[in-house]
Amino acid sequence: MNLVFESIIDFIYPKKSVLTDNKILEDSDNKYWNINDIALLEKSTDEQNEKIKNRLNCDYFYSSLTFDKENYTQKLIHTIKYSGFKNLGAECGKLFGNEVLTFIKQNNISIDYIVPVPLHPVKERERGFNQSSYIAKEISNVCSIPVNNKIIYRIKNTKSQTKLSNAARKQNVKNAFKINDSFLSLIANNNILLLDDVVTTGSTINEICDLLIKNKVNKIFVYTLSSVNS
Repeated sequence: MNLVFESIIDFIYPKKSVLTDNKILEDSDNKYWNINDIALLEKSTDEQNEKIKNRLNCDYFYSSLTFDKENYTQKLIHTIKYSGFKNLGAECGKLFGNEVLTFIKQNNISIDYIVPVPLHPVKERERGFNQSSYIAKEISNVCSIPVNNKIIYRIKNTKSQTKLSNAARKQNVKNAFKINDSFLSLIANNNILLLDDVVTTGSTINEICDLLIKNKVNKIFVYTLSSVNS
């Protein structure tokens, strides 16, 4: 596509911020939002993170944003997952990677591998990508910790958790994951950063944490880009 044609397309269909729908200004540092839009995202609090950590089977927990109905964070997460903007997840990894690095340093955590929560192959084919893998890739670059997408895989194509009760969510993800036999010795006595885009009740995260603990992982740090304050 030549530059003249690109200019015409941008004039007719200007690039809009995924957060505000306003036209992205020429001085913006990326194609997804204007720099001032970032302040609109609802930050998570220490109190909220501690509350969520207490219901997870992990050693450390940190989340950057608060996910709520019709807020800016919800719009961001839904755009990442359902609008096909796979690199938007990577931009979020860049944006919040330093927060993760700061948390790791403040808590003196040593992490051996970043492990994104996997999608079932059928769902990943339908969506075209795993959003958590793209977030993880850039956090890996910021924190200098390798990503491993092959340690855990999803063997059960679970239905959406959105409208399920807490009990139904737990049942839905029960035995949904498996650790690749080739990596059992790799994870034993090592520390894992388990990463996802959003945590709600924690059923999915806990199912994986229990599996990791069963297979002798030393410490688990869970990071989610966003969390539901419930």
